[in-house]
Amino acid sequence: MIGAASRDTTTREARGLLLELHGQAQDVLIVGSLLVLALTGLPQKFDSLELSQWIMNSVGGIETLRLIHRTAAGVLIFAGFYHVASVLVAVLVWKVLTPLQMIPDAKDFRDALQMIQHFLGLRRNRVAFDRPSYFQKADYWIIVWSLAMMGASGLIALFPVRAARLVSGEAVQAALRLHSDSAILVVAWVLVVHLIYDTVDSMGANSVNTVLESVAPMIEAISGGRAHLRILSNLADRRLARASCAIPPHRLRSEKYGGEQVRDGIVEAWAFAAADPYRAATHNKGIMNGIDAVVIATGNDWRAVEAGAHAFAARSGRYQPLSRWSTDDRGQLVGELELPMAIGTVGGATRSHPVAQVCLALMQVQTARELAGIVAAVGLAQNLAALRALATEGIQRGHMGLHARQLTRVEGTRHE
Repeated sequence: MIGAASRDTTTREARGLLLELHGQAQDVLIVGSLLVLALTGLPQKFDSLELSQWIMNSVGGIETLRLIHRTAAGVLIFAGFYHVASVLVAVLVWKVLTPLQMIPDAKDFRDALQMIQHFLGLRRNRVAFDRPSYFQKADYWIIVWSLAMMGASGLIALFPVRAARLVSGEAVQAALRLHSDSAILVVAWVLVVHLIYDTVDSMGANSVNTVLESVAPMIEAISGGRAHLRILSNLADRRLARASCAIPPHRLRSEKYGGEQVRDGIVEAWAFAAADPYRAATHNKGIMNGIDAVVIATGNDWRAVEAGAHAFAARSGRYQPLSRWSTDDRGQLVGELELPMAIGTVGGATRSHPVAQVCLALMQVQTARELAGIVAAVGLAQNLAALRALATEGIQRGHMGLHARQLTRVEGTRHE
């Protein structure tokens, strides 16, 4: 009897290990095929983007892209049947009931209700979850439903004429829309968790990172995976600063250049940066010359602001100028600047460094929003000065004048 019980235990352990290995293989097939589907499906959905065109051209055209997409879809469908088959074998043949734990029961609904009460402050203690928790079960069935919808709607998209014989044309159109929208949902759900956190008047790096490290165990419990990177993003695109101006042409004229000539030259210089990323890099560097000075003077992290600005400039897949210059109906030069501005007026060196305190007092700002507006305005003004110089006498006249004055100080001579 002891020998028989030992063999039964060994058999159950071996089957459990084999079931786990099959599960890992299914995870690889599902995640891998989803990545390929995303890389080949999103360019088809957003085909007007330059990045989408580049991906299509890189693989040899739209037909090759569709072939790769359909192949990945076949792998995903195979992974779905593979999962169903492994569950049936485990439950019906091996008598292993572990897969049935993913079926929701009454305790899951009680746990969900108690967790909502905890979030609302109506319950002091957190809920002790079993594994799998209701979070994991919800994730599992959302993914199962989404993949089933993707597969069914994908088959309709592949054979629309045959599908139209079975259902209405409106149903076919709805299936096509469902296919792309559910794909976006699945990709976002599987790959990334974003925590949006309002840091108010602080720059917020330490507070955000603290929160991320605090919620990482909960995310691991929800997903059943491992939270590897727990750090903020310097691409703070929910924290944008904007500045704009409208300048009459007569304000731009000089002794050698008329106002309209200078205005048109500035717009043309901006258009050059919009067309050429090499020029856009220097264009944006000029903007950051002004921004960095204010950010450093107020004790903020200029490297974080730089990183966010340049990432924001490349958000379309092509590096672009941060500012925009145009002419309005009245003939005025119109300038606009928008970029992430993760800065603060409290915390860190901003409150501890006396020079930073003096600078904030000089600007008479109290909030991070006010400071961000000033910083953006300085960046736009710096950009205007650089473009005006480029559109008229050239940048070197001002640069060499500064250089000569610096040499004068070093040599102790008077510059004529």
